Amino acid sequence: MDAHQLLNALSASFFALLGIWAAVVRRHWFLRFGVVCVCLLSALFIPAYEAVIEFGLLVGVIVAGVWLARGRKNWRPQLSLETALLITVVVAVVAAVVAKLPELSYHDFAWMTVNGLAPALLALGCLWLVFGRAKLRTRLLFVGLGFVPFMAFYHFLRGVEELISSWYLWNGPPWSWENYYSGHKVVRWLQRNLPTIGTSTTIILAVLIAARGSGWFTSDDEGDPAVRRAGQLVSRAILAAIMVGVILPLTYVFYCLLNPPTFPIAQVPPSNGYDDFFAAGELVNEQSQVLFSNWQSTSTKQRRELVLGWQSTIERIEAGLEKQCVWPLQPGASLQTEKAQQTIEFLRRDGVVLACATEFEVSSGDPTRALELVLTYYHFGQVVDFTFLYGVVGYDPTILLSQVNLLLPSLDAASCRTLAKHIRKYRLGDEDSLRQVLQTKRIRNSNRNWQSHLYELLNEWSGVDVVHWEERHFRNWTAHTRLLAIQALLQAYWLESNSLPESLHELEPRNLSEVRLDPFSGEPFQYATNLDRRTYKLSSVGRDGKADVKAPNEKGYSLGSSDDIEITGPAKLKDRPKR
Repeated sequence: MDAHQLLNALSASFFALLGIWAAVVRRHWFLRFGVVCVCLLSALFIPAYEAVIEFGLLVGVIVAGVWLARGRKNWRPQLSLETALLITVVVAVVAAVVAKLPELSYHDFAWMTVNGLAPALLALGCLWLVFGRAKLRTRLLFVGLGFVPFMAFYHFLRGVEELISSWYLWNGPPWSWENYYSGHKVVRWLQRNLPTIGTSTTIILAVLIAARGSGWFTSDDEGDPAVRRAGQLVSRAILAAIMVGVILPLTYVFYCLLNPPTFPIAQVPPSNGYDDFFAAGELVNEQSQVLFSNWQSTSTKQRRELVLGWQSTIERIEAGLEKQCVWPLQPGASLQTEKAQQTIEFLRRDGVVLACATEFEVSSGDPTRALELVLTYYHFGQVVDFTFLYGVVGYDPTILLSQVNLLLPSLDAASCRTLAKHIRKYRLGDEDSLRQVLQTKRIRNSNRNWQSHLYELLNEWSGVDVVHWEERHFRNWTAHTRLLAIQALLQAYWLESNSLPESLHELEPRNLSEVRLDPFSGEPFQYATNLDRRTYKLSSVGRDGKADVKAPNEKGYSLGSSDDIEITGPAKLKDRPKR
């Protein structure tokens, strides 16, 4: 049982027992209403309106069920001035809560209804099993036989909830009823929910049995008084221990939700590389921005003129890369503000300028300048991608991979080794950067709403290794980086020896210990050559640990469905530069 299931069981058990107490205790109705309100409305300090509605429905169904079971003949309503005033207080409290309700969807109401109704029915069954007037074996038989219909009804309600959610999100059901109620889906649903239902049932039954033997709610004058007194003390101790065990974890979760983590304060250096990035983005004129979207249809002459006009922008970016680069906005700041959107736009312009200039120089320009731009584009993408705005600029390492494949045939062995050397020195697989990004994401999620905060807490307590998009992107980026370095070294080896190495250990073994490892598996990249060692295949297994890439394209690489990468080479002999 993980933390998600345990919290669901404890919260459902606590409010089910609260509803039973409010229904059976012979106290003034307003006193019981006040106790229930204190327990429910304390969630508004978070604020968790959804929890108030869900558990309020749970308590209400239990109270109504007990009232109906006792019989309405004995109920004689009397309306006095005192009762009217107390009802006014009740209406005022309910109205105040409803007035502050956030905007909720149909799916939210369906989810809260199912989560409130199912444990209420379970609690009523447990109450009848312990305090029912029928014979014990009869009650056990009916409860045992009723468990299967209850689970079927609960699963049916979940299906209705999914249908409402799908209809709300997609304006129609994107799945069929057969898919949801198929055999393997039912088995998975039972595996996920039976631990929660079993724990809740055990807690409720244990508390009710202990309450019956405690003498607080029922009296039994038969038997030896000393034995009866000892049994009552044991029952009271068990009852108190169970309630403490239920309330303490819920109190701790409530405390954690009241205190979400805060963002660290970013220390921006006086000379920040991002200042140069923003200034470079401002230099890009409107005509260039229009041509960005039509780059492929632009003539070679227009491209050359644009690249020449971008030299000041590129030089400013290169100057910024020589400085310490720290994102100037605080990590908790909204990305929807005008300043944040303007900042993102300038960075996007910088990235597009470098991508377009790199493509032009690789395909039509000077190989030496093309190599410089490839390294600049790589360094810029690496710096921007590991800020608090991780991934928002849209730097794509596959673009760089394709450019390098086009550039390699034009480079000599020394240039290939220079390329590999520069690629390796830029945070090759920097796990500290990944931890910083994931920590910032967790803090951002924790401050988004209480459900996201609770989700992060429960995953942490359960030890669940949630693979975020950022982590996948980091692994993919690291795999591309290491493959680029290896590819450049293989090309240099080919140019110098006119053959390929038998293994990657022959490529500068002192410097390739980390580069050879696939970040997805921790094992060396898969490397194989043909019999005469004239071609090679270099691949990363991706996040699923299986090499299932498609056939390589004309650019010499291929991407699989699970971030798999496959590179073939080396550059053809006819493309080798003359030495």
